[in-house]
Amino acid sequence: MISSLIVDQRHSYVLFNKPNGIPVQTDASGSPSLHQMACAYLKHTLYITHRIDQVASGLVLFAKTKKFQLYFNEILKERKVRKKYLAIIQGALKEDQGELKHFLYKKGNKSI
Repeated sequence: MISSLIVDQRHSYVLFNKPNGIPVQTDASGSPSLHQMACAYLKHTLYITHRIDQVASGLVLFAKTKKFQLYFNEILKERKVRKKYLAIIQGALKEDQGELKHFLYKKGNKSI
């Protein structure tokens, strides 16, 4: 299953299409993380460059070297990477465009 999630793989990184419901890194739930599964499958130490929420699906980039992790973190910090989000909704919107500035909903003490 994990092999089908690989979108691209190079000398310095591997790019995964993370399905919703899987955490990027180990959390309190104890569920297997994408990071754990990827390291086990590739038999290689991978470094987390960024995270997306467990409830979200999307692209996640793991560095194969500490040097690439530092490089990618720097370009993220400098905003040289463009992030794009797509929301699938039910029903009709009142406006053609807008900006979501809040969490979607509260589940206990977590913002989802």
